[in-house]
Amino acid sequence: MNVVGKTLLTIVTATFNAIKAGRQEQLVRCVQSVARLPVRHEHLIIDGASSDGTVKVLRELARSYKDVRIVSERDSGIYDAYNKGARCAAGEWVHYLGCDDYIISPENMVAAISQAESDKLDFIVSPVRYGQDNAHG
Repeated sequence: MNVVGKTLLTIVTATFNAIKAGRQEQLVRCVQSVARLPVRHEHLIIDGASSDGTVKVLRELARSYKDVRIVSERDSGIYDAYNKGARCAAGEWVHYLGCDDYIISPENMVAAISQAESDKLDFIVSPVRYGQDNAHG
């Protein structure tokens, strides 16, 4: 797994006016969680031309985390942004992560990808925690 010089994983995150929505702290946590991934990766943040300071925050984060790439231009919504991210992805695997979500266990994520590769799978899903009671879905 993770051949030298080859990007194993692309994380695609869509944003639009996250600051205005009160999601700056969550956006920062999202980017920080991706940065902890112990494999070669890229984090594509596809922004829908935010006008509230979100792009400024993203550029500051990109200066701190070398694997962050930002595309900010008008789009037709989250699925348009996700499709744009998929087209730009350099990774062998693509993961979609909401701008107010984060990766709880980077090591488990990498282990799941490793297992999927050894099983020759094309697609994997994983449980998520949500809500105040950390329910799984």
